[in-house]
Order: sequence, then C-alpha cells, then structure tokens
Amino acid sequence: MKFSDKISMAFKDLMNRKVRSILTVLAVSIGSLLLIVMMGLSDGIINKLKEVIDGAGDTNIIQVYPINDAKVKEDNGISIQVSDVDSQEEKESKEVEDASFKKISKDDIESIKNIDGVDRISAYVQGNITDIMLDDKKFSGNIVLTGYDFNNDIDISDKLLCGTILKEESEDIIISEDLVSKLGISNNEDVLNKKIKVQAEFPEMNGIKIKEPKVIEGTVVGVANKNNISNTVIMSEKKADCLFAYFTDKENYIDENGYSMLSVYGKEGQEISALAAKITSDYGYTTFSLDMINKTFDALGGVVKAVLSIAGIIVLVVASLGLVNTVSMTLQEKRKMIGVMRSVGGSRKNIKSIFTYQSFIIGLFGGILGSITSAIGIFIANEYITKSSNFAITLTTNNIMLSLFITVIMSIIAGAIPARKAAKINVVEAVAEE
Repeated sequence: MKFSDKISMAFKDLMNRKVRSILTVLAVSIGSLLLIVMMGLSDGIINKLKEVIDGAGDTNIIQVYPINDAKVKEDNGISIQVSDVDSQEEKESKEVEDASFKKISKDDIESIKNIDGVDRISAYVQGNITDIMLDDKKFSGNIVLTGYDFNNDIDISDKLLCGTILKEESEDIIISEDLVSKLGISNNEDVLNKKIKVQAEFPEMNGIKIKEPKVIEGTVVGVANKNNISNTVIMSEKKADCLFAYFTDKENYIDENGYSMLSVYGKEGQEISALAAKITSDYGYTTFSLDMINKTFDALGGVVKAVLSIAGIIVLVVASLGLVNTVSMTLQEKRKMIGVMRSVGGSRKNIKSIFTYQSFIIGLFGGILGSITSAIGIFIANEYITKSSNFAITLTTNNIMLSLFITVIMSIIAGAIPARKAAKINVVEAVAEE
C-alpha cells in the first residue's frame, strides 16, 4: 500500500465523522495555542529584563576590580571569630581587607590590553575630596574624585551634556551636573572655561587643624550627565595623584596602590563572559559585566519557559485523551473493513499506519490552527492590552515550530494505542461481523 493511499484513507475516515474530528482538532489546537502563548510570555518577560539591563549600561564592557577573586571565594561562608576587644576586631577586619586586595598595576593593564578579544581599556583611580570652589561659590561635602589614565581610553563624550573631553597633560577638569547645581549655578554652560579649585582637607579636631588642606586648580571643560556620572570631579590621574595621596601621606599614590577599576571593552562579536572568565583565571581579579546577568537571564528563561509551558502540555494531554477516543471509535466502526483488508493481503503494519496517520493529521491540523489563533491572539494582546505597559508577548518561529512538533508527537503517541489495537484485530471475527 502506497503512502499516499494510507494518508487518503486516514483522511476520508476522519471526514466521515466531521463533527467529532473537528472537535478533537479544536481541543488539540487549544493546547497548542496555550503552549505558544506561555512560551511567548516567558520570552517576553526575559526580553523585558534584558532590556532593563541593556538600559543600565553597555553589555560589551567588563569591569575589573582590585579584588582577589580566589580569596573572596575562599572566604565565602567562613566567619571570622571576633574578639571582645575593639582593637582586635579592627585588626582582623584590616587583615581580611588586605588579603582580599589585589593591586591593578600599569604592567597588568598593558598585559590585559594584549589579550585576544580586547578592543580597548579605560583605567582610572577614585577617591574623595571635600570641597570645590568656583568664583565666589563653594560646595563642601563628600565628593568623588576620578583620575583617568591618559595612556588608555578616556572617551566619555557620550556622558557629557556640554563641553569637551579631557586633553592629555592639561589642566582640564570635568564636573557632574549635580555639582553645578550644588554650586548654585542653573546653566551648565556658565561653568565652562572657568577656573575651579578642588580641595582635600582633614576635618578639624577640637578646633585644631590636623593638616593643611591640599588645593589644586584647573579649568572646567565639560559637564557630565548626572544619570551617568554623579557627584564627581574628573581630571587626569597625574593631576589627581597628590589629592589621593593627601589622606594617606604616601607619595606616588597610584604607583603604590594601583587603579580602582578597569573598564575592558570587548571586540565586536567577542564572547564577553568568556573574556571576563579569562581575566579572572589568568590575573586573579574579580570581574563583572552586564552580559553575565544576561547569560543568567537566558538560563532562567529556559526554566520559566518550561514551567509556563506545563499548562499548555496539560491541555494537550487532555486533548490527546479525546484523540484516543476519536480514533478508537473510528476503529470500532471500521472493524469489518479492517478484516476485509487483512483478508486480501493487507499487513498489520499497513493497518497500524492508517490509524497512526489519522492521529498525525489531527495533531498537524490542531497544531496549525493553534499557531494561527495564537499569532492573532498575541498580536491583539500586544496591540491593545500590553502596549500601554511597554511589554510584549513574544511570537517566534522557534516557539511555533516547537509547539507544532510537540503537538504532533503527542498526538501520534496518543494514537498509538488504538492503532496497535487495530493491527491485532482477528481477521475471521472482523469479517464475520454484521
């Protein structure tokens, strides 16, 4: 018996009982529809989370911290026994801090820069200053000071509201827009090209000045967006070095303590997580990138999709029971024909195939109908329901094909029971039936 003959017979048998067959197809399509919607919902949730992460910064950047990654992992879960004496507690805390610190030197930066897959590096050191003064205006507080290494990338032009980036070996200074406001100036451009004094000073103890303040002067060349850089003064590392050294009484502060952080930019197409792992394994630094969070969301998305898809699969299982009933009823109605087919040379395999193809047709039609209705439903939901919340249920070819595959396979499995039963019918008894 030809393949086309088997398909033709299976289809005709289903059409002889149109209402029953159509209802079974509808039941299967509902399961397929729900499966696609649930997978699209989980994809939409993960995509929304990724969108939030992407909005938080560049996923192509790896942050490298002066922290010994191996030491941090070793100390995880280990509690330090604290002495009743305050000085002992402080001593132990300092020992742990020193053990976790890992200096980022200029040599390390040059070495990391040469790693395959690294496009460029931005290196800077951060500390604190106490005052900024511009004309007759002054702001005092805990202000962040950032000193950039001019031997590496310092392009922060995308974070500037006005002005220009720093120039090498210059007196240029950039301040954040919130500091402009704290100085009592409303227009950011009013501070451009003006002299500004930046000061580090120890607080007085009982009215006694501990140390003379350290003041440096520069020219404001840019104002940074507070959403990217806040409460911060930016200058070259050479200019900032003396201010960092002020609170530690150490000359050449950067040479001795290294950099506060590196921003490593991966090349186009580079696997950022793999690059971060290499930096950690080869140099021992703790690393972080937004791409790592995205990878976590990808793994989480698989779990969420599987959990939500269970609802659709349950409906498909129930629909499959209806399919078993439909094919079984067809079997009872076709017993005599099956007996005749067997008596004229039809094999058990041919009989089994006909009923298996019936299940396949029901599953295929149900899957296609479910795909069409889910596409329409998702379009309507995205256009009129979720649009206001800036959230979209995702409809992908992969989800449709996966749902169609699951629907057809479950239908074939469900139809295997009556198909096997049909193949085992006694020929003599079937032919003798009225």
